[in-house]
Amino acid sequence: MQSPDNIYSLPRRVSIDALLLCAALICAWLEAMLPAPPLPGSKLGLPNLVVMITAAIVSRRDAFVIQLSRIIIIAFLFGNAAGFLFSLAGGLLSTIVISLLVTRRRLISFVGISILSAAAHNTGQIIAACILLGSSVLGMYSWLLILSIPTGIVTGVVAELIVNRLKPENRFSDTSPVASSQNIDVCHKTSTYKENK
Repeated sequence: MQSPDNIYSLPRRVSIDALLLCAALICAWLEAMLPAPPLPGSKLGLPNLVVMITAAIVSRRDAFVIQLSRIIIIAFLFGNAAGFLFSLAGGLLSTIVISLLVTRRRLISFVGISILSAAAHNTGQIIAACILLGSSVLGMYSWLLILSIPTGIVTGVVAELIVNRLKPENRFSDTSPVASSQNIDVCHKTSTYKENK
């Protein structure tokens, strides 16, 4: 039987990822237009919103692809080596947390996932800052963790609303129980049809 994760053709999957990557880039641009944050490195985390939705409705692998692609494109167009390192450390660490928790949505909500991924993002940035600037930046770490709570709540609520409003047949993820069961059923029917034919 064909795996649910392979039911969608490569061109369609690439098209979906391209749209989500564009959404992540737009979110990054909108975030850059917001007033300066109270602490260096603190952000609302709008691009992570897209990554979280991608992990939920497409796959965790695609979430990593979109996160890494966004970081590279932003660094190439607008950033520098230090900014790239900060974004890479924070983005990859937050995506790892999202990937670990998104399959356990019966136990933890998108708000909880978002808060923990925001904390992981700030942790990654602090690690990168310590490598480049030394341990003097550790004084900001506790404040960044505190800011992870309100920013995580905002992006988590938005992610919850978007994913819940998607019809089950429009979800592409093997992490969604409803979508997975429907995809398996479609695969089974397709296989049966081919055998009968």
